[in-house]
Amino acid sequence: MRKKWMALGLAGLLAVSMPVTSLASALTLSEQECLEEETVSELTEEEEIAEEAEEISENSQEDEQVTDDVEISDTWEEGEPAAQLYQEEESLVQGRNTMETAQSVTFGKKVSGSISESESKKYYLFTLPSSGKVSMSVFTQYTKYLPTHVRILDSSGEELWNESTYSFSGDGTSTINHALDLTKGTYYFLFDTNRDSGTYNFTLNFTSAGETFTETENGNNNTMATADAVSLGTTYKGQIAENDHADYYRFTLPSSGKLDVHMVTEINWMTNFNIIDSQGNSIWDEVLYEEGTENKSIDLTKGTYYFYVENNHNTGNYQFKLAFTSANESFSESGDGNNNSMQTADAINLNVVYRGQIARNDRKDFYKFTLTNTSSVRFSATSWLDNVTYGVYNEAGQEIWSEGFHLKDDNTGTNYSYKNLSLKAGTYYLYVGEGTYTGNYSIKVAVNVPTVTLKRVAAVDAHSIQVTWNQATGATGYRVYRKTASTGWTGIGDTTATSYTDTNAVPGQYYYYTVKAYVGSALSSSYKSSVKICTTIGTPTLTGLTKTTNSGLKLSWNKVAGASGYYVYRKVPGGSWTKLKGQTAATYTDTSVQVGTTYAYTVRAAVNMGGKQYLSGYNKTGLSGSPDLATPKLTSLVKTGSNTLRLTWEKVPQASGYYVYRKVPGGSWTKLKGQTATTYTDTTVKAGTTYTYTVRAALNKGSKQYLSSYDKTGLSAKP
Repeated sequence: MRKKWMALGLAGLLAVSMPVTSLASALTLSEQECLEEETVSELTEEEEIAEEAEEISENSQEDEQVTDDVEISDTWEEGEPAAQLYQEEESLVQGRNTMETAQSVTFGKKVSGSISESESKKYYLFTLPSSGKVSMSVFTQYTKYLPTHVRILDSSGEELWNESTYSFSGDGTSTINHALDLTKGTYYFLFDTNRDSGTYNFTLNFTSAGETFTETENGNNNTMATADAVSLGTTYKGQIAENDHADYYRFTLPSSGKLDVHMVTEINWMTNFNIIDSQGNSIWDEVLYEEGTENKSIDLTKGTYYFYVENNHNTGNYQFKLAFTSANESFSESGDGNNNSMQTADAINLNVVYRGQIARNDRKDFYKFTLTNTSSVRFSATSWLDNVTYGVYNEAGQEIWSEGFHLKDDNTGTNYSYKNLSLKAGTYYLYVGEGTYTGNYSIKVAVNVPTVTLKRVAAVDAHSIQVTWNQATGATGYRVYRKTASTGWTGIGDTTATSYTDTNAVPGQYYYYTVKAYVGSALSSSYKSSVKICTTIGTPTLTGLTKTTNSGLKLSWNKVAGASGYYVYRKVPGGSWTKLKGQTAATYTDTSVQVGTTYAYTVRAAVNMGGKQYLSGYNKTGLSGSPDLATPKLTSLVKTGSNTLRLTWEKVPQASGYYVYRKVPGGSWTKLKGQTATTYTDTTVKAGTTYTYTVRAALNKGSKQYLSSYDKTGLSAKP
């Protein structure tokens, strides 16, 4: 097997007295000091084990022969190669106890054992169900008080921790109480000694770290490539362990905004929290020098980032939460920003407010605007960060104006800035930048436009209102706004004239109107006045109530502008208004009336709009009248004999009877007879005389009789 030869100084060496015959090749001290490490070829593990077994077998008889003669001395005699003796003796006991034959231990249960020069290593196996803290309590008692090592190895045999036991007491005892943070997995607890023997006992206990993501061996998220994905607004727990010194987490911001980082560490010295971008560039870091809690805010652009925790000094548990608030930027920005130069400037419109953000990885923003005319321009900005700088440049990149070092108001936390500039027609660039701090801001570039003074607002009809105003000097057009008591201002139309008619007003609804002027695309930021008005439906004007020849009454009225139709109402003395009919015409004939009864009539106009119907007022008195009996219609007058004539007529509704009248040329009408029939035969006529006849209908109602009109021409004939 491979042996390492070394010269040791006198201090701390333990020598063994052996017969010179067993050291035929012993060297003098001066020669030993000049020795270098012997170089031999590497052997496989199987070859080493075989060589050890062979060497043990060869030397076993010699050991037995010299055991009685060997005494352990506390001094080293000159000329004895103590280091060589130590190395050889150690090689004799290797392989007595191995990782493969390690005894498994249970947490919380005491394990006892012994160790000797012939069995100088004892392995124990334990498994962690998750990452966490292993606490150990170790008691040892050795005979020679030589240093004995307690070690923890990982599953591959790599040492993670060790501590030597020294006894300063007279009884050779010592204790170790220690805790170790480890990842999930299998480990080995090892006792080994340097030529000493004794007993020991130990107890292992385990407390889980409660990690959100399981980690094994040397860790699973130690790089950007293996980072665990985390969500915003969620708390995560992790652990820095003896075999895992860094954890990476990946998160994505859906837009630019503020990242609030909440950090808690149970590590008592220098826990490093870091944020890097997707290219691995460092953006932010924070060191917590002791256990505790810390909250920080970082402004970042949209994109994917990595949050990582590391500690190269101590181990322990930590937790964190990443919360996000969007900056609501008008233009999306990612990486190191998208509008960091005049060439990549975002185009903005005049008189519009835009929102932006100065971030850790985006320190400046450019915006482009165009003026079609020489104009007075007002720049205004509100920011929520200190030391912000603004500037305006022309197309050639020449600075026209700049202003910096604006600080937030201590009370409001905001920073206001404005500037009036006179600029010629052309394209300009607005710059927003920062020297030290980050945060959100809003900007607006407005052309100074004159305000408008209203002259008159009046209702045109049931759903039309006309607004007029004075001309504003320099304005190229006007925008009319309307609102109600429950809604805000809404633009309803643009015009270059000084009047506008709103044809979409709802009858009976109150409206407010105002007007803003604009120059090119720049709209006035304020208005001077507004007017409140209510649209109404005009009340129909009744023009007449006439009797019809068929015992009816005919009502007439004037049309109402904007009306969709009309409703006719009727009542009798002592009664109430009753709706008769809805119609679009401006006249109505009532044939359902009774002769001898007085009727009153009125009308309301109606407007149908948006699925609803709106009614006008009405004439509360109305027009009154009574119908007449219909005039009987004469149908024939025929000769029925040498001295007879027979008259016939149509029956009249409601008539109780009829009166027949006759006259001769040059005479007047003479009542002949009253009857109920609709024919009459006159037997009192004389031959050669011309007779003319007519009829009146009669209605007997109570104590009154009502007579109809009559055909004034009548029918004439000779018998």
